[in-house]
Amino acid sequence: MEREFNDELLKEYVLLYVEDEDNVRESLLRFLQRRFKAVHTGRDGREGLEQFETHRPDIVITDIQMPIMDGLEMASSIKEIVPSTPVIITTAFNEIPYLMKAIELHVDSYIKKPIIKEDLISAVRKSAQFLIQKQEIEIKNKIIQTFIDINPRFAFLVTKENVLVMNKFFLNFFGYDSFEEFVRNNTQVFANIQSDQQPTTDVMAWINSLYKSANKEHFVYIKSKGAQKAQPFSVMCKDFTPFNILLFTFTEGQ
Repeated sequence: MEREFNDELLKEYVLLYVEDEDNVRESLLRFLQRRFKAVHTGRDGREGLEQFETHRPDIVITDIQMPIMDGLEMASSIKEIVPSTPVIITTAFNEIPYLMKAIELHVDSYIKKPIIKEDLISAVRKSAQFLIQKQEIEIKNKIIQTFIDINPRFAFLVTKENVLVMNKFFLNFFGYDSFEEFVRNNTQVFANIQSDQQPTTDVMAWINSLYKSANKEHFVYIKSKGAQKAQPFSVMCKDFTPFNILLFTFTEGQ
């Protein structure tokens, strides 16, 4: 169940605030400390990056024009370390190159100085909501993965565009250690598959050939990695409407 957002949830998050003007930083620091679990500060981009590497804050607020390393350069380095980190930019300038660079870096919000505290906290709320949604999705995915993994048969969830999750039994059968490795090599794996629908070497083309006949039984012949002979499997596709998700389960034998 999704949590209803309120400002008390901000106290679950750690913030990094980077600002080279001492009076601005200290004034805003007291305001932010009352609302967050912890607030770390930096006086320039290099110090801010060091603070990020040490404390791994959830949300970053930074000025753009600072000595040693500017805010956009710091944001770029932070995104390389943890790409999903929300970054809020503050600046007294309204120059197009800065705006374009901020967009390129997927900066979450862009706030002009002098900073209006309500505007800033509104931007932080938006970033916190993103983090909450991301966390909920990760939890749901772990639950789904656990359910799929304890299934004693081959099983995976798909949409019309991509495979969402596979169980370990399925991956191990083909000799792969991870879903990512399987995805990189799916053409080679599914080149060994023959279907009663249509032969194909494309896993998604094969899946979509079964999409229109969900909830019916089909048969495929799968040749495992290193094996000489393909084995028959009964395939059932359960359609989860209205999400356009299919659960495929494979049972050995025809």
